[in-house]
Amino acid sequence: MILRYLHLKPAHDMMFYDWLGVNQSGFNYVINQFRNPLFWQRAKSLDWEYIGPYSTDKLMSICGREEFSNPYRSTPKGFSTDVENEYIVIGKGIV
Repeated sequence: MILRYLHLKPAHDMMFYDWLGVNQSGFNYVINQFRNPLFWQRAKSLDWEYIGPYSTDKLMSICGREEFSNPYRSTPKGFSTDVENEYIVIGKGIV
């Protein structure tokens, strides 16, 4: 799925920049601060190149870990751990 959308230019990017109150250069500057070096590298032309597909195997080989901990707790349907009712959870979850 990543490769399908990787080189697809957004249809309304200028409208989005305008909504944020930034120009394209400023937006790219901020976004580039968060590029994961496991998947992106700076080319000689100073553009960014995608260096490989995401995979758990790739992360395990780089991190040297066999297992990754899941920060999310699985709860039964209709059960909430939010006793104070402070959060709204949106999403399909896992069936």
